[in-house]
Order: sequence, then C-alpha cells, then structure tokens
Amino acid sequence: MTKKQVQLKQIHVTDFSLEHTIECGQFFLYNKPNNQDFYYITQNDNVFKIKQLNNTLFYSGTKNVTDKFITHFFSLDEDLHNRTKTFTDSTLTEALQMYWGLRNIRQDLFQCMIGFVCSSASNIPKIKNNLKLLCETFGDKIEFENKTYYSFPTPEQINDLDKIKECKTGYRAKFIYSICETLQSNNTLEHIKTLNYLDSQKALMEFMGIGIKVADCICLFALCHKESFPVDTWIKQIIERMYLNGEERTLKEISKYIKVTFTENAGLAQQYLFHWARFNLKK
Repeated sequence: MTKKQVQLKQIHVTDFSLEHTIECGQFFLYNKPNNQDFYYITQNDNVFKIKQLNNTLFYSGTKNVTDKFITHFFSLDEDLHNRTKTFTDSTLTEALQMYWGLRNIRQDLFQCMIGFVCSSASNIPKIKNNLKLLCETFGDKIEFENKTYYSFPTPEQINDLDKIKECKTGYRAKFIYSICETLQSNNTLEHIKTLNYLDSQKALMEFMGIGIKVADCICLFALCHKESFPVDTWIKQIIERMYLNGEERTLKEISKYIKVTFTENAGLAQQYLFHWARFNLKK
C-alpha cells in the first residue's frame, strides 16, 4: 500500500525566514530530519510540518493547523520593517543583514514555561530531548502522516516526579513537578496572560525554578511583551563587548542600559543579537 499523499497548503510571505525563526533558540519542540526540507513542529496538541521555498511556506498538519494558526504562530501579521526601524547601530545592522526575517514565535504559555525551565544551564539539543521525552512520557498520541507523535502534556498529566527525572531533566525535575503541582491546584495562567510586563514577570517568578531570566524569556516568547529582554551571562557579555567598550557591568546596570537603548522592541533586538553572537562573536 502506498502512503497517502498529503495536500500541502501554501502561504505567501515577505520578510520572513523560517530557518532563523525556528533555530534561533526561542523554541524547542521541533525536528528536521537530515534528508528532508521540512521542520516537524509540536505546539500543544498541534503537529505540523512546514518548509519555505523563497517567499512561499508549504505546510500540512493536524486539523487545527490553518493559515490563521501559522500566521499567528510565526508573527507573520507584524511589520518587521517597522519593528526594527530603530535597530541602527553597527552590530544590530549586521545582525539584521545576516538573519533578516527572524521573528518572535508566539508560543503556548505552559509549554514555553517548561521549555525554559529546562533551558537552565543547558543547551538546545538537550532541551529539545527533554521536551521530546516529556511528550512521549506524559502526552497523548497524535497520528500524523502514518506516524505517531505526542502532544505537549498538560500540568495535570505531568504528575510523576520519578518519570520526570527519567526524561533526563536532572535537577530541573523538581521545578517541573512543583510548577505542575501548583497549576493543578490553582491554575493562574489565564490570569497571567492579562497582566502587563512587570506584573507578568513577578507572577512567573513565584513558581519554583523560574528566575528573572527565565521569566523574561516566557514574557517575550509566550506573553508577547515586546519590551522584555532576557539577560544571561552570554547576553551580558555581548552588551559589554559590543556596546560598552568591554567594560564589565552588573546585571542591574546592563538591564538599565537595555531599557534606555532598545526601548519597546527590546525583545526582538535581543533575538537578533543572540543569534548573531552564537555564530559571530568569539567567546
């Protein structure tokens, strides 16, 4: 029996790079097999495959994956020129030229929370594996193109600390378990979605294992607070070397400099700087 041919849907895009958007370190539940052009992505209980040829996206997915879903997920409804018009310094100008089309993904809040808790003292391949194992251990089976995938589990499904540890999450297992246990008894996620940036940041930091950097990642990538600028030691080094003549500053001083310099689109500037630095700034 031959495999049923899936009809691919198409979306015309401008100022968009699928590769840079997916692979810039903001999202982790994806896979790109070596011999394929498609990325396979899991967002909540949606599974889809997608590729880009010039200015056209080709995709297919489970029933809720529509043009509207893709447009929202990849922020295709935003004017990238307008959002980057203040990115005029030499470092950001170079980053824009090299990685133009990188956009912020609008992620599911809970999935984003767990993903960035797993990101603490880790790397992208390990984070991807952690989330894949959590899906396979706790998620629901999803059939797509004659293959079995797994949804990202709910807080109620992630209910066994030993099994969380088996997902190679290390010391982060207790954080994941605590977050899920808290949300099972008092799910505040819908309320957090209504808060402004600083209040969202504060509310997220009440969960075990979420510090200011992880909270800022969640604020930017799930709650769409565009002014959020996650700062870790790597970003701190970038700001010091590229903007402050190599002078070492405290994290508080770095944060103050960022607010003044990058203003309302700081989060997108952070993504371009982070992606640029990964390949162009020697440690």
